[in-house]
Amino acid sequence: MITLSLALALFATGVDSEVQANAQLSKLPGYVYFEVNGKPPFEPDSIRLRTHTMTGELLEDFHTNLEEGNVVSFEVLRTTAGQDVRVPKGRYQVILSWGTALDKRVVFDYDPAKALVLPKVELQFGDVDRDGELTKEDHSYIMSQMGRKKDFDSWYTATDLKFRVPADADLNFDGVVDTWDNHLFMVATQKKHDKPLIEKKK
Repeated sequence: MITLSLALALFATGVDSEVQANAQLSKLPGYVYFEVNGKPPFEPDSIRLRTHTMTGELLEDFHTNLEEGNVVSFEVLRTTAGQDVRVPKGRYQVILSWGTALDKRVVFDYDPAKALVLPKVELQFGDVDRDGELTKEDHSYIMSQMGRKKDFDSWYTATDLKFRVPADADLNFDGVVDTWDNHLFMVATQKKHDKPLIEKKK
């Protein structure tokens, strides 16, 4: 049974609190859970997470595997002198890094005595040269792959010295590079990697 404060926090995020309450029943206390939007078929199951305090201090930098349904789960830990220690109750942030997606920042209120189920995380793909922002060069590559389909032998084969592959240009993972992929890129153009928030200490 979740507490009133957690229910209010979930309501504030716009997530159905009843669904989240049911999810609590199968989750472990002290863990944070969230789902990421569609897994690109050419990306590994491993996703990089960097947890920070709200003053920007790095607590832990690690990789974890996606679970069924593209779910990520992790404990909020501080790594000190080779040891991992669970952090106290408070507000923290995590930066997600995954393949051609821009880094995504997620801020959350953590309680080590409870499981926390966050809303689905939407990642923005399209950084095909992996330089940390969506630029004209990324767009040019996507346009150069128009009409390519997954059933081509070279779908996962690097086409240049930057190791870009036609599949990188398929931003909605439907197996074809078309005008919809171009639309997705143009909507998100000029976006950059999220950075940790740095709040001043009170």
